[in-house]
Amino acid sequence: MFFKVTIGLYDANIFVSVGQNHENLLLSLKKNYLKISKNIFPIGNHTKARVIHFDDGSNLIELPKANFNSPDFFESLSHEILHVAFDILNTRGFVLSRDSEEAYTYLMGCLVKEIMKKIDKQIKVPKK
Repeated sequence: MFFKVTIGLYDANIFVSVGQNHENLLLSLKKNYLKISKNIFPIGNHTKARVIHFDDGSNLIELPKANFNSPDFFESLSHEILHVAFDILNTRGFVLSRDSEEAYTYLMGCLVKEIMKKIDKQIKVPKK
Protein backbone atom coordinates (compact mmCIF):
# COMPACT_ATOMS: atom_id res chain seq x y z
CA MET A 1 0.00 0.00 0.00
CA PHE A 2 1.10 3.53 -0.72
CA PHE A 3 -0.52 6.76 0.39
CA LYS A 4 0.14 10.38 1.21
CA VAL A 5 -0.64 12.29 4.38
CA THR A 6 -0.63 16.09 4.32
CA ILE A 7 -0.26 18.11 7.49
CA GLY A 8 -1.69 21.48 6.51
CA LEU A 9 -0.48 23.37 9.55
CA TYR A 10 3.13 22.75 8.51
CA ASP A 11 2.50 22.38 4.76
CA ALA A 12 4.14 18.97 5.03
CA ASN A 13 3.68 15.88 2.87
CA ILE A 14 4.45 12.42 4.15
CA PHE A 15 4.42 9.46 1.78
CA VAL A 16 3.97 6.05 3.35
CA SER A 17 4.89 2.75 1.72
CA VAL A 18 3.82 -0.42 3.52
CA GLY A 19 4.44 -3.89 2.17
CA GLN A 20 5.76 -2.75 -1.21
CA ASN A 21 8.84 -4.10 -2.91
CA HIS A 22 11.39 -1.58 -4.16
CA GLU A 23 10.13 -1.50 -7.76
CA ASN A 24 6.53 -0.88 -6.70
CA LEU A 25 7.65 1.83 -4.28
CA LEU A 26 9.47 3.64 -7.09
CA LEU A 27 6.44 3.34 -9.37
CA SER A 28 4.16 4.71 -6.63
CA LEU A 29 6.49 7.62 -6.01
CA LYS A 30 6.72 8.47 -9.71
CA LYS A 31 2.93 8.30 -10.04
CA ASN A 32 2.18 10.37 -6.92
CA TYR A 33 5.25 12.51 -6.41
CA LEU A 34 6.97 13.70 -9.55
CA LYS A 35 9.73 15.72 -7.89
CA ILE A 36 11.96 12.83 -6.78
CA SER A 37 15.25 14.62 -6.19
CA LYS A 38 17.52 11.81 -5.09
CA ASN A 39 18.30 8.23 -5.86
CA ILE A 40 16.38 5.86 -3.65
CA PHE A 41 18.28 2.67 -3.09
CA PRO A 42 16.61 -0.56 -1.97
CA ILE A 43 16.22 -0.91 1.77
CA GLY A 44 18.70 -3.32 3.38
CA ASN A 45 17.62 -6.89 4.09
CA HIS A 46 18.05 -6.42 7.84
CA THR A 47 16.37 -3.01 8.00
CA LYS A 48 12.75 -3.05 9.16
CA ALA A 49 11.90 0.51 8.15
CA ARG A 50 13.35 3.86 7.19
CA VAL A 51 12.59 7.48 6.47
CA ILE A 52 13.86 9.35 3.44
CA HIS A 53 13.90 13.14 3.69
CA PHE A 54 13.42 14.93 0.35
CA ASP A 55 14.95 18.31 -0.44
CA ASP A 56 11.53 19.99 -0.63
CA GLY A 57 10.69 18.96 2.94
CA SER A 58 8.56 15.94 2.05
CA ASN A 59 9.28 12.65 3.80
CA LEU A 60 8.86 9.01 2.89
CA ILE A 61 8.24 6.31 5.49
CA GLU A 62 9.04 2.87 4.10
CA LEU A 63 8.04 -0.37 5.83
CA PRO A 64 8.58 -3.18 3.30
CA LYS A 65 7.00 -5.87 5.48
CA ALA A 66 3.48 -5.40 6.78
CA ASN A 67 2.51 -7.67 9.64
CA PHE A 68 -0.31 -5.73 11.28
CA ASN A 69 -0.60 -8.39 13.99
CA SER A 70 2.95 -7.82 15.19
CA PRO A 71 3.95 -5.26 17.82
CA ASP A 72 7.24 -4.97 15.89
CA PHE A 73 5.38 -3.35 12.98
CA PHE A 74 3.91 -0.66 15.22
CA GLU A 75 7.21 -0.14 17.01
CA SER A 76 8.94 0.46 13.66
CA LEU A 77 6.13 2.69 12.40
CA SER A 78 6.12 4.90 15.50
CA HIS A 79 9.93 5.11 15.42
CA GLU A 80 9.87 6.37 11.82
CA ILE A 81 6.98 8.76 12.53
CA LEU A 82 9.05 10.39 15.26
CA HIS A 83 11.90 10.91 12.76
CA VAL A 84 9.40 12.66 10.48
CA ALA A 85 8.09 14.84 13.33
CA PHE A 86 11.65 15.89 14.18
CA ASP A 87 12.38 16.70 10.54
CA ILE A 88 9.23 18.76 10.07
CA LEU A 89 9.72 20.83 13.20
CA ASN A 90 13.50 21.13 13.10
CA THR A 91 13.42 22.46 9.52
CA ARG A 92 10.95 25.09 10.72
CA GLY A 93 13.24 26.35 13.46
CA PHE A 94 11.99 24.38 16.45
CA VAL A 95 14.51 23.06 18.94
CA LEU A 96 13.43 20.20 21.18
CA SER A 97 13.26 21.32 24.79
CA ARG A 98 10.79 21.19 27.65
CA ASP A 99 9.26 24.37 26.29
CA SER A 100 8.74 22.93 22.81
CA GLU A 101 8.07 19.26 23.53
CA GLU A 102 4.31 19.73 23.22
CA ALA A 103 4.72 20.73 19.57
CA TYR A 104 6.67 17.53 18.91
CA THR A 105 4.27 15.26 20.78
CA TYR A 106 1.22 16.94 19.22
CA LEU A 107 2.66 16.48 15.73
CA MET A 108 3.64 12.87 16.41
CA GLY A 109 0.12 12.12 17.66
CA CYS A 110 -1.39 13.81 14.62
CA LEU A 111 0.86 11.82 12.27
CA VAL A 112 0.07 8.52 14.02
CA LYS A 113 -3.66 9.22 13.81
CA GLU A 114 -3.65 10.21 10.13
CA ILE A 115 -1.38 7.34 9.06
CA MET A 116 -3.36 4.75 11.04
CA LYS A 117 -6.64 6.03 9.56
CA LYS A 118 -5.25 5.48 6.07
CA ILE A 119 -3.86 2.04 6.92
CA ASP A 120 -7.12 1.02 8.59
CA LYS A 121 -9.14 2.17 5.58
CA GLN A 122 -6.98 0.13 3.19
CA ILE A 123 -6.83 -3.11 5.18
CA LYS A 124 -10.52 -3.36 6.07
CA VAL A 125 -12.60 -5.56 3.83
CA PRO A 126 -15.62 -3.66 2.47
CA LYS A 127 -18.95 -4.78 3.91
CA LYS A 128 -21.43 -6.36 1.51
